[in-house]
Amino acid sequence: MSKPNNLIALVLAIVLLIIVVLPILLLDRFANEDRDYKLSKEMHRLGKELREYKKQNGKYPETILQIRNSDKLCVNHFYTKCRQIFYKPSNDFQDFKMAVHSFTWLVLYYDPERFMTAEEESQLSQQAREKLYKKYGVICLDHFFCPTDEKDYRKDRKKFSNPDEWPIL
Repeated sequence: MSKPNNLIALVLAIVLLIIVVLPILLLDRFANEDRDYKLSKEMHRLGKELREYKKQNGKYPETILQIRNSDKLCVNHFYTKCRQIFYKPSNDFQDFKMAVHSFTWLVLYYDPERFMTAEEESQLSQQAREKLYKKYGVICLDHFFCPTDEKDYRKDRKKFSNPDEWPIL
């Protein structure tokens, strides 16, 4: 009699797996795009903190750990997920670049020259806006994100004209 009970338990376990676990995994996967928007907002927030640091100190920090207690960006959607920040200041600490592995695309990147709030972008002259678009093809606002689909994200020479300025992921 134990063999039929074992078979019933196995079938119930498989059905439970299909009915409960698989949809939860799919929902979590679909939530990753929302996490990317949140991750991008966190990158913008960190970028603002870095610009404030430069205003106060005359240069950008050597590492993120000089202004934060973690070199990870964390977002919450159902539960918290974190990603490592790859930060690279210029040799003179007057510029920096950041990149982070996203949850859906391969890489989200941040450059203080072309990343700004909608308010900052609205204050640009038409000429300055056109110059940025001509140079980079995009201005990344804080309510959007700028991903790249390249595995080595620095290969896109339009977005990354000087790939050595960018951190290696």
